[in-house]
Amino acid sequence: MRIGACACVLALASCGQKTRCDLVSRGTIAFSSAEAPDTVETRAIGESCNAAAAAFIVRDAGGVPIWAWAAPFYPTFGDAFAPHAEGAGPGRVQIADFVSRWTRAEALKTSAAPAWAPEVETSLERRIYDDIRARDLPMLCFLVGVARQQCIYWEPAAATADAFYLRDIGPPPPPEEDGRSDRK
Repeated sequence: MRIGACACVLALASCGQKTRCDLVSRGTIAFSSAEAPDTVETRAIGESCNAAAAAFIVRDAGGVPIWAWAAPFYPTFGDAFAPHAEGAGPGRVQIADFVSRWTRAEALKTSAAPAWAPEVETSLERRIYDDIRARDLPMLCFLVGVARQQCIYWEPAAATADAFYLRDIGPPPPPEEDGRSDRK
């Protein structure tokens, strides 16, 4: 009788607990080395998917982080991720889909960046920006907001990644219908 009563109390206590929103997806990309692909790791981290943070991490072939960026899902990625007073908000499936698609960063060369102009959003001085662009270094662009990407570059002489510029893009691609994912 006691065991049954304890089991009922534990079951009722667990009913009010929220499910954590800890999701991860990984993909590979050539960024710091053409011979050994890097890993793009995207994560959702939070007490619930209604209040999760987003993390974008690039790891070299040895698993060492070479770049990391993080922000709250809302307002960074727009109203689709807004929490609601009644506790509703982005569901686990919606967050998992975003995290999975987010691994598909765009690998380019710095020569693909726009020529220096006052409207180019960068923290670099013009001479440094122009030098990096002219050197045709590896560049990786990833989503950092609603229709916004951060482009970073790889400096082989210093073996480091750094911010290059921000750019506007079109809307994100629609969710895939095949149900495949490497989420863990």
